[in-house]
Amino acid sequence: MKARVLIVEDNPITSQDLKEILTQSDMEVTGVARSTSEALSIFQANPPDVALVDIKLQGDSDGIEFVHLVHEEHQVPVVYLTANSDRETVERAFGTNPASFLTKPFDDQDVILAIELAFKTHFSRAVSFRTQRDALPFVFLKSGNRFEKVELSTILYVEADGSYCKVVAGDKMYTLTGNLTHFSDKIDNVVFLRVHRSYIVNIENVTGVDSNYVFVGDKPIPVGRSYKPDVGKLLKRFS
Repeated sequence: MKARVLIVEDNPITSQDLKEILTQSDMEVTGVARSTSEALSIFQANPPDVALVDIKLQGDSDGIEFVHLVHEEHQVPVVYLTANSDRETVERAFGTNPASFLTKPFDDQDVILAIELAFKTHFSRAVSFRTQRDALPFVFLKSGNRFEKVELSTILYVEADGSYCKVVAGDKMYTLTGNLTHFSDKIDNVVFLRVHRSYIVNIENVTGVDSNYVFVGDKPIPVGRSYKPDVGKLLKRFS
């Protein structure tokens, strides 16, 4: 499995060096960002396995703030790059539980080892704790400029909207980056059933079913032809 790495570094020479080091080691660079806003945009469009983050960045936000924002939704392992950071900054960085620190100027082999270790350690933990993770009864979904904790039981349905998904929970709607398959993989919960190429429903909140639709409250949601067998199995299971 090839590690996919996001580089967040505002020095173009350093970022180019890092990109060459990683690609020559058969790693995939998902993007190179110089600021927190650019890094977030790249991350949301193409989430990496590991983030290689310089603590000092262009603009008002530093690399630590970027990691805090990312960790609200994704527990991606982070390797920090640092030059002469003061103690307070280093302690802030430690607060994000980084996989490793690399001091500038860095050695090529140290970069490779730090990324490989972060990737393998995180992957092993993800497999080991999959059962516990999947049992979580909530997710964090974006609403405006922040992420809100949303109980899975309150989600009514999820609708595809281009490269995004609209998640309807109670009387609120949230936007989620990625398609319906990404949502299914992320949630991985048996109460969510794909009924159409554009819809997933929470079967606990389905109020009725006929040959062409499932109903969530008063909303009719179409059942795609290829998904009718799954809906049929659901009916047989509970009828």
